[in-house]
Amino acid sequence: MPRRSKKATRSVEALKLARQNRTSPRVHEGFLEESEWRTFTSNEKRSRKRREKEEIGAVIKQRRKNVSKRTNGTIGISNNVLVQAKAVGAAEFVIKKEKILSKGNAHDIAALFNIGSVRTLRRYISKMGTDMNIEVYEDRARSGRPSEITSEEMKTSFLQYLASRRYHVTVRSVTRWLKSTRRTGCKDSAMKLLNSVGCRRVRVNVKPKLERRHILNRFIYCYERLEEVLNERLTKRSTCGVDVFVDEKWFNKLTMGGYMWLPENVPIEQAAEFWRHKNHIPKIMYFAAISIPKNEWNFDGRLYFEPLVQVVKAKRNSIKRKAGTDILQPISMNRAKFNEVIIEVLKATVQKLPQETNIRIIADGAGGHSVGKHGQMGLDNALRDARQWISSNSSQGQQMYGRRVTFLLQPSQSPDLNTLDLGAWWSLETGVNELRYNPNWSGRNNRPQELLADLNDTVLQSWESWETSEMLQKLQNTLYQNYWAVLASKGRNDYDRRSAPSNPCDIQLREHLRQARLDPLWVEATEMRRKNIEH
Repeated sequence: MPRRSKKATRSVEALKLARQNRTSPRVHEGFLEESEWRTFTSNEKRSRKRREKEEIGAVIKQRRKNVSKRTNGTIGISNNVLVQAKAVGAAEFVIKKEKILSKGNAHDIAALFNIGSVRTLRRYISKMGTDMNIEVYEDRARSGRPSEITSEEMKTSFLQYLASRRYHVTVRSVTRWLKSTRRTGCKDSAMKLLNSVGCRRVRVNVKPKLERRHILNRFIYCYERLEEVLNERLTKRSTCGVDVFVDEKWFNKLTMGGYMWLPENVPIEQAAEFWRHKNHIPKIMYFAAISIPKNEWNFDGRLYFEPLVQVVKAKRNSIKRKAGTDILQPISMNRAKFNEVIIEVLKATVQKLPQETNIRIIADGAGGHSVGKHGQMGLDNALRDARQWISSNSSQGQQMYGRRVTFLLQPSQSPDLNTLDLGAWWSLETGVNELRYNPNWSGRNNRPQELLADLNDTVLQSWESWETSEMLQKLQNTLYQNYWAVLASKGRNDYDRRSAPSNPCDIQLREHLRQARLDPLWVEATEMRRKNIEH
């Protein structure tokens, strides 16, 4: 047996002394090494846990004996002694009290015996209380897919639901469907189900319904516009001149369900709006004409913008105003007014564009334009007064000398082929939607006239401060992309604009036009165009 050193002998003696006195060896740590002290403390922790476990095991053993007499020795909950102790203690407590586990006392019993949840307590009691005549309340159905339904059956039924809704579903609607049919309903489960069947999130826009004649008109119209772009690139000059887009739109002063900014001292009842009908809400129609900005001409793209209103005199006295008071009265578009505003657009064009610049005015076939069902011929007839003004011998008409003015009809059901409908109206309307409380309003009886005047001032100010150069150039590029996408989709409006090139080269443009001529739709569209011209 090897001989111990003096230091090792002192360490062993310190350990023996600590065990005899049942004190911590920290008192004698001057005799111990650091490694020996760490080994002793870890051994003490293990022995303490072992003693606690033995004490708990003795209590559990006694409880198991008490309960096994009533359950014929079958518990079968868990092999963990702590879990068994919780379950046995909860079962004894229920037996002593009422022999009923209800929703009212389940939370208190679970908290008393430190059981994680009421569902876990119910599972314990249901397993132990079968032979002890303990009544357990029925639990609600658990969420998730039922075990008798496979994942493939779930996907098949969900695809049928999507087809029945024409694929117009949201995460919220899928969650409601899961709650009503599959006893589940959370956002995560709905997203997992949508991803499992390969659904993707897309932006849905309400688009006009197209008939066959609309598709053919859109196809031939976009082909001609792209062909003009190609010829202009090849010849280095514009054959049709400057395109001027004209359109009209109603601007409403009060939006239904919008927000209003009020000071703190003004109650909501004072600023609340009450109208007999939504048609009584003040609104004004505006007519606009815009074109492509030209930096070399110092032209920002704005040509004409005017409200369609008239000032009339009040005929009789009323509580709102006296007789003879000027009243601002909105009007709608008709054939006579359409000719007047087109002449004003031509006057503005003469002042802002250089001489010998051809002008092409592009308008849609709205009811106020009196185009009817005659297409391009209907537009020419509707603008007969404007044509007579151009060919007149007046000083204003002579300003059009050297210019060729043409009118082009935009295809029906095609707001995506006009720069105003693409985004110009929306950009102007952003400065009008916000409504603030005005303490200078004279009273509720005279509110409509004041709101009309406020609306007119706001819209005109938005037009004057509108930054058009960059906005209109982006809209023009988007319009060319729409021309390309309409040809690629064969005249439909369910295309994806992102698939169209933003700035195609001449070779790409020529190939795209060649593919359009090879399409069977080209023959049908040209035949329809020929019949319309003959008619």
